[in-house]
Amino acid sequence: MSRQPRAAVRRPLAERREPYLRIFLLSFGMMMLLLVPVMIYTGGFFTYYGDFNSQQLPFYYLAH
Repeated sequence: MSRQPRAAVRRPLAERREPYLRIFLLSFGMMMLLLVPVMIYTGGFFTYYGDFNSQQLPFYYLAH
């Protein structure tokens, strides 16, 4: 008499312990640890300057 494998029982979504909230909060905390000193040093301003146009224009020339 052989034993049949049991079917995997899936728990409802409300009972699952997904780590998404914990990962989000950890990431947000790390971001704030990096950005807050910069914002204090610059007087409350955080300026992001990217090279969007310098990357985008050559791509459009190549694509078209």
